Amino acid sequence: MQLTDWAKENGVEASWARRLAADGKVPGAFKQGRDWKVKKHGDKVPLSEWAKKRNMDPSNARKLARAGRLPTAELQGRDWWINPKDHPVPKRGLGR
Repeated sequence: MQLTDWAKENGVEASWARRLAADGKVPGAFKQGRDWKVKKHGDKVPLSEWAKKRNMDPSNARKLARAGRLPTAELQGRDWWINPKDHPVPKRGLGR
């Protein structure tokens, strides 16, 4: 998706959206040549945002994702994306 389309969907001027993308504040934004593009992730959010909402260190959340304990987490490029309602799977069973 073009950044200008993202800007229209989010009610932001295109010039402001370019500035936000350059500052890394548009999730999934990347520069391709002279144009800015935005990856569509559906209902997924960046893993770092998910971790901050749960008062968790983002590096610990990445460790959980790499270990397979976050079922909906997926790595796209160098960024992890996750369903906002996901919860970590216990390391051991649920008890006896």
